This record gives sequence, C-alpha cells and structure tokens, in this order.
Amino acid sequence: CYLAANGVGIIYAVVRFYHFRARRIGGNIYIDYGFLTVKSYTLPVKNIHALIIKQNFLRQCFRQCSVELVSIGYGDDKNEVALLFPLIRVSQLEALLHSLLPEYAGMESESLSPAPHAALRRYLLWPTVIFLLPALLIAFFWPPFAWVLLPGLPLLWVNRWLNYRHAGLACGAGYLEASCGGFTRHEYRIRLDAIQSVGVRSHPLLERDHLCTYRFDYHAPVLRADIQIRYVDTKHLEHLRGLLA
Repeated sequence: CYLAANGVGIIYAVVRFYHFRARRIGGNIYIDYGFLTVKSYTLPVKNIHALIIKQNFLRQCFRQCSVELVSIGYGDDKNEVALLFPLIRVSQLEALLHSLLPEYAGMESESLSPAPHAALRRYLLWPTVIFLLPALLIAFFWPPFAWVLLPGLPLLWVNRWLNYRHAGLACGAGYLEASCGGFTRHEYRIRLDAIQSVGVRSHPLLERDHLCTYRFDYHAPVLRADIQIRYVDTKHLEHLRGLLA
C-alpha cells in the first residue's frame, strides 16, 4: 500500500511539475513548470528567508530529496508548493545550490552537531512507555489486541531511532541549520535575520545531561512557522544569542 501510494504521488508530480525549470538571472530566480496548467514565478533572492530539504523514507533509502523555498508570496496559494528542485540526488544538491543559490550552499549536513548519545534513551524511553501502557491495558481486556504490539513496537523504535539520528543543529555567521524528523526528514537552512524568536525548553533531568529542546519561529508564508529540535546540546544557546545580538 505504501509503495502504491507513492506511485500515485509520483504520477501526480510528473504531471504537475512537467518540464520544471529553475534558473537565476542577477538577483532573481525564475521557476516555470506545469502540463495542464503552466505556472511561472519570479523570486527575488533577497526575499528568500529559508530553504527546506525534505526526504520521505523512500527518498532516504535511495538518497533523493526535494528542496523547498520559503519566500513570502510564493506558496501562499492553496496546495501550492514552493519548490526549487522537485527531486534530485543528495550527492548533486550542493553543486546545484552553488550554481543557482550559493547563499544557501556549503551548509552540508556533516557540519551539523548531532544529538548527544545521552539523548538516545530520551527518544526511545518515553514514546515506548506511552505506547505500551494503553496497549497492554487494552490487551488485558481484549487479548487479540496484543498482536498489534508485534509490528507496532518495532516501527515505533525505528522511527524514534531515525529521529535521534536526524536531530542536529549548527549556526554560523548569517545562517542557522537544523535537522529533524523520523521516517520523513527535514533539514532547514534559515537566514538569521528571518528568525523571530528562539525558545528553549528543559527540566532538571535534561539539564543534568546538558540537553534541551530548541524552538525557532521564523518568517514564512503561513501565519506562523516554527521548528522544534529535541534533545540537543545546550551549548548552542549562547552561540545563538551572540549571533542574534
């Protein structure tokens, strides 16, 4: 069913993004695509606030990704997707960005500071407890429900392990890079001047391991856009404050 659903999505994308072209002339990026309905956009680079690299589980397996732009006015329409690249190989991403949008190139995911090893149990423990307690209670009164635990628990562990592997944060002069997600991974590259606020959430047990959850609000076509990166090192906070000052 999962493969069939993705197959339908691929056919829809081929029709929708037929003859997709993206090119840059001076300070503008021009995007054209469409088969039944042809669309054309002009985006001033100065108005692009962020870039989002997305991978569902199949794309992670085949090392493919899509790249989405965050720019006020592009992507505001219903079901509109602000794509820079509908589908490309991960190995080609940086080279294409260098030629088209060098302002967001060179922030390879290898530069991300990953979640510390101490965070792994945070990703696995509480989701497992939350899953098992109601499931075991239901199975006590209705034993056949126990069969749900067999595929459900391994899938939960894989998803949470992927969340741990994908969690990362990096910041430098003028940009913030963050990664999160499980079966669907998102990597954000955001201009620092587009960030509206930085929030940190923690508690004594997390502080003991120097862990916290970061939340970033930034300019986007929707009324409010935010990112949450869970259980990463608290050391990034002072660096961020210095860059945003």
